[in-house]
Amino acid sequence: MELSFANRLKHAWNVFKSRDPTDERRMRDWSYGGLDGYRPGYISGAYYNALSDKSIVTVLKNRIAVDAAQVVIQHVRLDENDRYVETIDSGLNRCLNLEANIDQTGRAFRLNIFLSLLDEGAIALVPIDTTFDPEISGTYSINNMRVGKIVEWRSKMVKVNVYNENTGLREDIIVPKKIVAIVENPFYSIMNEPNSTFQRLTHKLALLDAVDEQSSSGKLDLIIQLPYVVKTEQKRQQAEIRRNEIERQLSGSKYGIAYTDGTERIQQLNRPLENNLLGQIQYLTDLAYSQVGVTPEILNGTADEKTMLNYNNRVIEPLVAAVADSMKRTFLTKTAISQKQSIEYFRDPLALVPMDQIAEIADKLTRNEIVTSNEIRQAIGMKPSDDPNADTLRNKNLYDTTGGPMVQTEEEAPEDGTEYEDGASDDETQEEPMTEEEYLDLVKQFDDVDKQLDTLEKAVNSDSVSHSDDDEDFFHASDYDPERRHWYYINFEKKGLHKDYERSSTKGLNEEGRAAARYAREQYNSERNAKINAHKTQMDSNIESSKDSTSQRVEASKEGMNAAIEASKANRDRMIESSKANRDRSIETRRERMKTEVESHKNQMQSRIDALKDYLKGLDKSEKANQREMINEEIAQLRADNKAKREELSEEFKSQRNDLNELHKMTADAERQSHSSKASKLREDHKATSKQLKQDHKDTSDRLKQEHKDYSQQVRDEYKKMYEEELEQIKSQAKYQTTKKTKGSSGSKEKSTTVVYKGKKNL
Repeated sequence: MELSFANRLKHAWNVFKSRDPTDERRMRDWSYGGLDGYRPGYISGAYYNALSDKSIVTVLKNRIAVDAAQVVIQHVRLDENDRYVETIDSGLNRCLNLEANIDQTGRAFRLNIFLSLLDEGAIALVPIDTTFDPEISGTYSINNMRVGKIVEWRSKMVKVNVYNENTGLREDIIVPKKIVAIVENPFYSIMNEPNSTFQRLTHKLALLDAVDEQSSSGKLDLIIQLPYVVKTEQKRQQAEIRRNEIERQLSGSKYGIAYTDGTERIQQLNRPLENNLLGQIQYLTDLAYSQVGVTPEILNGTADEKTMLNYNNRVIEPLVAAVADSMKRTFLTKTAISQKQSIEYFRDPLALVPMDQIAEIADKLTRNEIVTSNEIRQAIGMKPSDDPNADTLRNKNLYDTTGGPMVQTEEEAPEDGTEYEDGASDDETQEEPMTEEEYLDLVKQFDDVDKQLDTLEKAVNSDSVSHSDDDEDFFHASDYDPERRHWYYINFEKKGLHKDYERSSTKGLNEEGRAAARYAREQYNSERNAKINAHKTQMDSNIESSKDSTSQRVEASKEGMNAAIEASKANRDRMIESSKANRDRSIETRRERMKTEVESHKNQMQSRIDALKDYLKGLDKSEKANQREMINEEIAQLRADNKAKREELSEEFKSQRNDLNELHKMTADAERQSHSSKASKLREDHKATSKQLKQDHKDTSDRLKQEHKDYSQQVRDEYKKMYEEELEQIKSQAKYQTTKKTKGSSGSKEKSTTVVYKGKKNL
């Protein structure tokens, strides 16, 4: 019984407003007018991590959530065999498919469910407004719903963070588990466990972002070597003043140029950080793909039918089933379940089928009475037809299974007043059973035949053949006429009221009889060949259609393979180019560092040389002669130090450059090997697919040929039997039989005897 407006106001319940202010579960802020920078109600929007939001993890989760949201979830009624009967127009069904709340449509609500489920691992579907309090009565209708984040778990309660559309704030409320549908992610151990593959991948991506942020922070990372020791406080203050001075020069200069003293050395430290983060991230990405069952082809839209079928059955179906089962357990009472109410999900099987295969699939589905014409039209995006036959399940190629008017082609529809093959007129039913009076009439015809045979026997045994009026009627009525003979066959022989004859020879027939038999044989052969040729034409058309479909599918598989190989090749070249660029940057950095060290060594050597020159200037000739040996040793030491430094720097640079080249070569070889393996696998898959498609075409062709062979043999047998029966009917007529001359009793007189063939007896 529908409630009145006063009753609805009296019994209406709201999860935010129906709480006692003294209740411990009343955990809300009474301030109104709150603002939210994210879309209202979205758990994912409010709790996204700023780093993971830019990663492949979010892209993967979003793809899965969008595909899962395409599956329609409905509140339905089933029959005794748990088959769909009708969709129930309930508040829950409107929330799932029309409007879940003031902010979300039904599809957006489903998308929010799956996005939040993949992010959080477990969510709660909270009914916000209901007609009755769910804690008191199980008979209530849901007006709107929200997706809530589970903050705390208790024995019979859960604390849920859910959006309040009245205040514009997310609020924590404690609700019983029995009134909220708690959905758990079936891939929780892969996506949401603390040390799961997705969490590790997210952490590694965050580390990589942190390294990139640090390397591009704009700092110079310089170490200034002053020409004095800074162990005392005074020297440290002087060094600090010098550092501030260089900072001021760099920041105040238009081009970032500063000057230093000739005795000061500057060491730059900001060089790229070498680590294996990229390799680990690539490994974890591939592992995440394999564990979830998603491939790169699914993300870029180039996956084939088998891949999409595996993805839908192993990824999408478990997620949708988890949501549907949770809502069925929570929102449907035992009484509703006993009334065959259920929460079911439906996926469009034709959504991923190419248009070149739709026609063949539609023909098979309608011909086997699985779907109606209007259902097919709706599936391919066309408006339904107004024809009543378009909403009926029947094979239009055969007969009308609904008892309605039969749809006939121009060749099949008889004109007014003509007869059908069994002799019935337009207003008679072909399948009408024979009445008792009709049966007695047919029996009388047998009696007439016996009388005629008796008369014929008397005529044969007499010296001359004489016919009564009845005999004349018999012979004239039995004269061979193709149209009358065809009518006779349809009405009597086809119903089993004739005697089967086995003779097919024209022996015993005169020239006129042989001509009649030849005419009948030609007519039957013509009809037989026409049927066989028509069937063969249809068979050839089906084989050609199967061949064209196979060629198109093989070509599509080849194009998909080439596209995937080109994508792999582009990725390989990109990775090799990136490795080469990293190598060149590293070599350039080492070259700059080498220049700095060479410049520093050169300054040191120059200082020592200048000191030695100043020392020589202060000596006279005698002192110079005495100190010559010591000075030469000092010069030799300087030369040796210079040579050693040169060799050290050269060897270090060569070694580091060789290491970088070797690393780049290993990376390039690995990328080439990976691309080669992937291309080989794609070619093998394409080869296997092509082989299977060609085998399917061969099987179809062989089946059609065998069916044509069987049909041809059946038609030949039918027409052979028809011809034999026609021939025996011709033989039974006296005008087509040969005459034999026999001697009389005196031995000189001849008399003519008519030989009549009937069956195997020679009368």
